[in-house]
Amino acid sequence: MAAPIERGSRGTVDLGRSVARKKVVRLVETTLVMVGCPHLGRAVRVTSVKLHKLNRTDPGNSLKARSHDNTKEDGSDKINSPWSCFVCGTEESPWICLSCGLIHCGRYSNGDGMRHYESNDDHALTMDCFSYSVFCYKCDDYVAGDTIDRKIYNMRNTLQYHNSSRLSNKYMDEEAEDEDTERYDLGNEVKRYKYDEEEIGSVLEYPPSGGKQIRTRKRKLSPSHVQSKSLDSDERYAKGLRNLGNTCFMNAVLQALNSLETFREFMVMLPSLEYDDISKSTPSPLTPRYKTRRYAQCASEQAAEDTTMLAEELRKILIALSPNGSPSSCVSPDALFQAVWGLNDRFVGYNQQDCHEFLRYTLDQLHADLRRCRIPDDCAWRVASECAAEYSPTSSAVSLIFEGALQSQVTCMSCKMTSNKQDPFLDLSLDVHIPPSSNARSMIVSLTECIRRFFEKEQLEHCEEYMCGSCKERKPSTKQLFLRCLPKILCLHLKRFRWSHTSRGKVDNMVDFPICGLDLSQYVSPNSRMRANGCIYDLTSIVVHHGSGMGGGHYTSYCLRDGRWTHYNDSTVKVADTKTVLKQKPYILFYTRSR
Repeated sequence: MAAPIERGSRGTVDLGRSVARKKVVRLVETTLVMVGCPHLGRAVRVTSVKLHKLNRTDPGNSLKARSHDNTKEDGSDKINSPWSCFVCGTEESPWICLSCGLIHCGRYSNGDGMRHYESNDDHALTMDCFSYSVFCYKCDDYVAGDTIDRKIYNMRNTLQYHNSSRLSNKYMDEEAEDEDTERYDLGNEVKRYKYDEEEIGSVLEYPPSGGKQIRTRKRKLSPSHVQSKSLDSDERYAKGLRNLGNTCFMNAVLQALNSLETFREFMVMLPSLEYDDISKSTPSPLTPRYKTRRYAQCASEQAAEDTTMLAEELRKILIALSPNGSPSSCVSPDALFQAVWGLNDRFVGYNQQDCHEFLRYTLDQLHADLRRCRIPDDCAWRVASECAAEYSPTSSAVSLIFEGALQSQVTCMSCKMTSNKQDPFLDLSLDVHIPPSSNARSMIVSLTECIRRFFEKEQLEHCEEYMCGSCKERKPSTKQLFLRCLPKILCLHLKRFRWSHTSRGKVDNMVDFPICGLDLSQYVSPNSRMRANGCIYDLTSIVVHHGSGMGGGHYTSYCLRDGRWTHYNDSTVKVADTKTVLKQKPYILFYTRSR
């Protein structure tokens, strides 16, 4: 199992969710295995660091106030958020060092946490301030376990209590009315540092068992506490997705799909979906005269499969992500993830998955679900009209929006006779060709070159020679692909992961891609009617894989909506510009046909 990479998310892992099928539960129990870290005893030393002081301290035997560079002229903190990086001040992906209590940003933000560890070798363990997962830089993995005196347990409870008390309503504690009330430390343990109450102020912390709660006055939060400062006031409709435990692969795909206007509008305007029993192609098995235990088990599993509909859960997620959907700034895709678990064992557990594989499964399952449901005629004909496609009983919104057709033309090199075959596709997987050279790692590839190589003519190997109908024998032949039918949404998958001898590596080279005006007319079949229609595509969204391997790393997405680019990193949402998007290394690109 490849080591997962520290993720910059604010999600929590719900280990208590119920799963319909018992074998799914058994698989969960076997996949939730973390590393027993040998550095817990030496690297976890935080005991009594006050939450109010976490962003204003330096490592060492005593905590010092932050320098004047991080303080406003009026003496107030420059950073309003309780979780912000000590070095750069960003609120994205905050991690608290379990050795000194400083908060730094994760490696997929500005990487200050990694640099803090590199300059302090014994500060190896860090905890996500929102998901409460613990990561060890020395082990390069998430870790389980705790110290003998349960420092991690107390730290996790304190952070969780503080987050819930801060976010559950629009109030926070400002100061204690009774100065004689006992002060409580972060870990509820023996105090390691001492502070003057007048300097620190009182903070609502997790009280020890049997202790008294500090009584405080309340004041309303400033707008920056209610909504992340990453977005302007007119852009706050953008919502993130909570990470449920290495589910960034799913979140990135969902945000990319949500940015596709035709697809999103179709799903959102659908009524609640239910399977139409009349449309089932296979009859139900005959009920045995006596209901054996085996029959009851099979019937239970079949009932779970029949009642689990990915399309309905996806529809709910897209509605929740809409401006008029969930009032929360972050949506939790628990039900959708549970539906995926119940339908496909491949995605059971909390291991990192390939987002392209998840995308293909989602589209295939969505196509099957929609064909089994009664879709209102106005919805079906509307999406068919927007996609300039023909609606038929065998089609669905997935096939109308994403499906194209490739024409494979094989030509006999002796008599020039051609044979044509047509195959549908939902995406095109393109090789990232890097010629061997000394500067291969820094070589920049063009997306248009990847597309050209995909459609170029190739000579078939001897074992693949074409059985020519005219020559009546196998002859040397060539093969070339053409676009017979172009989809409304063109999905391009870059083959960045490949096997090399006995290991699997990643092609991490930059790939230049156009934002607007991707012209595919030269690859359209000569006799295709698509030559007269639109062959120009504009970029709508990309999915990026950060990291060195498929088994780990982190997925984020950049999406264009209403003329604005937005970066979705699980629950963190930030405005981006075109220059930032062009600097990314995409794994999947979604283009929309414009003309």
